[in-house]
Amino acid sequence: KVLAEIKPTDRVGIIGSGPTGIDAYRYLAQETKMEVPVHFLVRKKAFSLAGIVLERDEDYAFSMTHEWIEEKKKANGGHVPLQNILDLIAGDFAAEGASFDDTYERVKGLEIDMQRKIIEENDQELALILAYFERFVEFFPVLFGLLTGSDREELLEGYDKRLEVFRSFTPVKTVEWLIEEMDAGKLSLDFGLKDIIVLEGGKFMVKGSKDVVVDILINAGGFNRKLEANFAKNKLLANLFDRNLILADKEGKDIVITWPKSSILNKEYGDMDNMYLMGLWVNTTHYRNNDFRSILSVSEKVAKNFMDHVYPKLA
Repeated sequence: KVLAEIKPTDRVGIIGSGPTGIDAYRYLAQETKMEVPVHFLVRKKAFSLAGIVLERDEDYAFSMTHEWIEEKKKANGGHVPLQNILDLIAGDFAAEGASFDDTYERVKGLEIDMQRKIIEENDQELALILAYFERFVEFFPVLFGLLTGSDREELLEGYDKRLEVFRSFTPVKTVEWLIEEMDAGKLSLDFGLKDIIVLEGGKFMVKGSKDVVVDILINAGGFNRKLEANFAKNKLLANLFDRNLILADKEGKDIVITWPKSSILNKEYGDMDNMYLMGLWVNTTHYRNNDFRSILSVSEKVAKNFMDHVYPKLA
């Protein structure tokens, strides 16, 4: 409804170039049929990596299993050492003659010319790494929950952003289309976003590597997961917080839950076995939970726990 109000002659800026920003641009290009270039306003990187498809008949080395996890838990007092996980992944890549570090250095900048090259070459080493971590999805939250506190911090500080390059990717056809749109002058990539100034008449000046003035700004920059910043618009969150039912997790972000049960945890009532939470609000506990398969796996555990332990009490 909001995008439908935009006119073909409006100068539009889209903050962020992830899936939401691309969807907004797709609507403007195909439905509104913009007559002036649309500006993607970003800091350093534009568009996620092109999701090159692995083309091979035989399977590739993949050693992670739930049995392996259980063995490591028993040998390490209920935890799985991060170094064990890193060694296993490194061993698999070595068996395939692939290098995570070399590939990361090649593609980390997400430059458009690099995107063109990997598509033209149908980069199969990159495709292998993408396929490997796609297969790893079911293990991410399980392993994260079994790390020690220090290992968890090391993962988040030293490896998470590197992994993100290979986990957030865009279909190849979409990247090709965006490049065609850019070559045709229909979209502009404007880097160095640092400030936005409201001008008279409701226009915006976006400060970056070059200043851009637009009539309309679309914020596709992602979620603000700080609890208090959402209270004004989200009364449910505000009320749950005021009644001491939810607690902020790390640095005021997200909500504290038990794991892997996903029940609400608070100071007043402890483990609330009849109240569960899933989704992005528990991102600091349920690692990489923006994948449907990962959410579904936790949902099944929540449903089973509820039916086994809570529902009988209600009967």
